[in-house]
Amino acid sequence: MRWPLGLVAAMLVTSASAAMRQAPIVNGVATVDHPAVGALLFPGEAARASLLCSGTLIGCRTLLTAAHCVERTSPSSLVVYFQHFGFAGVSAITVHPDYRFPTADLAVLTLSTTVTGIAPAAIDVVGGQAAGSGGTIVGFGRSGGTSQDYGLKRQGRVTLSPCSGGLSDASSICWVFAPPIGAPGEDSNTCNGDSGGPLLLDGDGTARVAGVTSGGSSPTCLAVDLSHDTRVSAFASFVLAASGGDGGGACSSLPEVGSADTTVSAFAGLLDPETPEATHALTVAPGADLLRVTMNAHDDGSDFDLYVRAGSPPTTTAYDCAADGSGQFAACEVSGPQPGPWYVLVRQYVGSGGYQVTATTFTSLCADPANDGAACDDGNACTVGEHCTGGRCAGGATLVCDDGITCTADTCIPATGCRHEERHDTCAPCGACDAAAGCVLGPRPDCRSPAVAGGSLLKLRDTVGDGDLLVWKWIKGAAVTAADLGTPATTTDYRLCLYDESGAEPSLVARAEVPSGGTCDTGPCWRSADGTLRYRNPARTPDGIAKLLIKPGAPGKATITLRGKGNLLPPLPTLPLALPLRVQLHADGAACFEARYGGAGTRRNDAATFVGHD
Repeated sequence: MRWPLGLVAAMLVTSASAAMRQAPIVNGVATVDHPAVGALLFPGEAARASLLCSGTLIGCRTLLTAAHCVERTSPSSLVVYFQHFGFAGVSAITVHPDYRFPTADLAVLTLSTTVTGIAPAAIDVVGGQAAGSGGTIVGFGRSGGTSQDYGLKRQGRVTLSPCSGGLSDASSICWVFAPPIGAPGEDSNTCNGDSGGPLLLDGDGTARVAGVTSGGSSPTCLAVDLSHDTRVSAFASFVLAASGGDGGGACSSLPEVGSADTTVSAFAGLLDPETPEATHALTVAPGADLLRVTMNAHDDGSDFDLYVRAGSPPTTTAYDCAADGSGQFAACEVSGPQPGPWYVLVRQYVGSGGYQVTATTFTSLCADPANDGAACDDGNACTVGEHCTGGRCAGGATLVCDDGITCTADTCIPATGCRHEERHDTCAPCGACDAAAGCVLGPRPDCRSPAVAGGSLLKLRDTVGDGDLLVWKWIKGAAVTAADLGTPATTTDYRLCLYDESGAEPSLVARAEVPSGGTCDTGPCWRSADGTLRYRNPARTPDGIAKLLIKPGAPGKATITLRGKGNLLPPLPTLPLALPLRVQLHADGAACFEARYGGAGTRRNDAATFVGHD
């Protein structure tokens, strides 16, 4: 199996940007369509960033990409480029907790700014795509073979095939790129730099993200190649949860690309030392609110610059906007652009290759007095019934978001609309809030797992007298931040819950409380230093827990250690354990952590002791 189509850059994330090239579409065609498909760049400085992977905007501030693209990066080291928007930083990365390439090769990125003027793409939650059906792949990767032509946005069609080579149709979507090869765009393949980009399938008239580009069998990406994407529907619950309700509704009052209130002008060309510059012209209509001009070019060490000017062609010294950094991605934005001719100059500074320029103008509906009184969208998803009045969209009523479920916190987010956040701390101890059914007895669905197999340890000892022992270690865990841990020094109670999953339904077999606040020995029970939480209680009240240490960290670095002993421990489950067993640590109103036991990691399971790894 070929390496993941973004692995090279992920491995070299600390190296010079020229060395960090990822997996344009093989046998594809250049495009400025699919506005939601963007380029994931490194480092997080737009002026000098290079291509890392591709991705798809699925919410106003949410990007879906491949886990292998970001597993060794930090949010601040990334920036995302869209042809019709420009650049957005990254504030958070959530990798699927079960990611082991190629399984669950998905990551959700939270952007640091709202992407306006682009409709987020819908994800496929149904699945069931059959072999022989077609789809469209989109990305900024290279065109295969020995070419290094990263950076151009391309698309192409594929025909799905059954997965093979150890890949499962349940979790992957596959196709074979093999002769006879059709015309460009009609028979295509993904390659390095396309990783994280979408496989779009049509259903009910809407193109949905059914797959996320992951890898393939040929290192050149040329025929014959078995290519595979991660099947989004198989992991839709993760994507939706990680998106945090960010999706649906307009992202702002700005019209979206594709509507009658936007105009797109696209230009392309080749530059080299013999032809070092090219000038393109466009016309901005009266009433335009915004003009965005972007450039993406061959990202192979070349350096092209972008200049924009109204009324006459720009030069490198006369312009209204310039983007002349060392990177091959650039963006200019002009508010209230004057009507009439505008000109774009693309100039070669170093190297040679192709480029794409996208100029997008946005005109609001209400800017035209003739539309006064017409229905409009003010971009606030928490209002309904707006209409144009006095040149602006206003007059909406407040949207009511109550879902009738007592354990959900119902709020409205202007960018995305109603959000129904599960509040597990409102349910019985070790119970869970179900967004459809309310409180149920059972494991929480939002817990984080260890980042690697064997990344946790459970030890139970059941003896006569004061010799009972409970040790749980969650090591090499998924990413954890200090903000995930609540405020146990004052209000956040912690609770360890053990569930027997050997039957048809999980059953709670033991729990131990670690209460918030309190004084232990001569000082507070809970202390915090360098972001690490420490609970120490020599008296082990109320439930026998003497120690709980939680250390936040990046994926594979976060750790939790819990230790309890003695006759204050609640009754432990009967040994030997009925397996599988799930252990969860709940933080009321905050994060949840878990591990499962019962497989090959079981080291001992008898009437006195259980020792096992997940």
